[in-house]
Amino acid sequence: MPFFWNKANIFRVARGSIVAVICWAALPLLALAQSASTSDQTEAHIANAMLGLQRFQSSHSLDDLRATSRGLLSSFIVPRIKPGDLIARRRSLITGFGEVLHQVDLLSDPTFDPNSPENTPQICLTPPQEPSGRQLASCADPNDISDPATRAQYIAAIDKNNLKIQRRNQYTSLRALDDEVMSEVQITLRLFHAKTTGDTPALDNILRHAGISDVRRAKIDAMI
Repeated sequence: MPFFWNKANIFRVARGSIVAVICWAALPLLALAQSASTSDQTEAHIANAMLGLQRFQSSHSLDDLRATSRGLLSSFIVPRIKPGDLIARRRSLITGFGEVLHQVDLLSDPTFDPNSPENTPQICLTPPQEPSGRQLASCADPNDISDPATRAQYIAAIDKNNLKIQRRNQYTSLRALDDEVMSEVQITLRLFHAKTTGDTPALDNILRHAGISDVRRAKIDAMI
């Protein structure tokens, strides 16, 4: 269909051009608003991740610490953060990770040796021999022991063995959590390092105030 330059068509083309110019001029403002919104969302995501640490205070579940650390790692996308906000965002993240690692340190028992026979639980215990000479097999039910003193001795041994199992499970779970959080700290620092460097004294000071061990702080400082 041929196009005629009548008054209506001229007006339509002019109006479209004006709209295009206005939209083009508004692009920098839209980009700025989007950038600011993304930065604000980063801090909001960090705050949301730290709710897991609050839950941990009452639940004492390692899953809440793990969720906090994972939430911190997924709370940001470095390219979307304004250059002027990178240092502040990294400090916020290290503050969060420091609080998680502080709790891990508090739960850890530096004196526990998983290789010590004293800390190695048995799969099954053999009950003591009863005064009558009766001897039950391993894994026997304490209720099957007729002598009260022998039964009490057997129950005490079972409780002690269960404590060994709990301590070993706690040690294993903490080690796994420790490794995961430290790995997520390293990933975070590497992602930020590509965009901004320096600020080591401030980050080290954050870790110092978090109360983590000197050995751990030195490991993280080496990542920075």
